[in-house]
Amino acid sequence: MLSTSGAAAALREYQEYARFGGFPECLRYPSKREYLNSLLQKIYLGDIAVRNKVSNIYPLRVLLKNIADSVGHSLSYTLLTKIITFG
Repeated sequence: MLSTSGAAAALREYQEYARFGGFPECLRYPSKREYLNSLLQKIYLGDIAVRNKVSNIYPLRVLLKNIADSVGHSLSYTLLTKIITFG
């Protein structure tokens, strides 16, 4: 069993893990946002844009950023359309 300080440390690590999207690798980096941004660039923008032959990725970038920023909030197709249209 963990000591009180060990349990507190484990809880802090878990909260950080959950806060940054559940990416275990993220815990290694001091700049977690930078690491997550690199994942966004490589995985989402790269794969989605290439697979769907998106020529202008700016609206896709804005859309994904807004979706990521609104975790825990409701999103509608209407709102997503407005995000893309008005960027």
